[in-house]
Amino acid sequence: MKSIPSIFFFIILANYGFGQSAPIGCDSFKAGKFSYFDSLNHTIFVTRKAHKQVEVNFQTKVKTVLRIEWLDDCRYRITQIWSDSKSKRKGNGSSTVVAITKIIGDHAAYEYTCSCEDVNLQMRNSGIMRKEKD
Repeated sequence: MKSIPSIFFFIILANYGFGQSAPIGCDSFKAGKFSYFDSLNHTIFVTRKAHKQVEVNFQTKVKTVLRIEWLDDCRYRITQIWSDSKSKRKGNGSSTVVAITKIIGDHAAYEYTCSCEDVNLQMRNSGIMRKEKD
């Protein structure tokens, strides 16, 4: 009879010792300041708050506002809702899904892939989004 509690204890211990750790969450990327390189190799500066993302390209002096909707912990959809560029306004209403595929460093950046089919968004199909200091 003493062997049953010992076996039960060993099974629990094995679960903790050999079990996979929980994935690192992407919560630190849901708000803040970021930057990435677009498909033209311009640096795009990003500010995220709640459900809004503002992107500024200081090289072309274009500002774009997007709605961001988190689909799960590490995937989100961005939808363009406004731009001060007449040509980019054609992309209003267009959206793309972005997946965070790898967290770099101590949440200093992340690698992403996306279904970036809309040329108005000008994101690469994959890249790195860097977290900027506030």
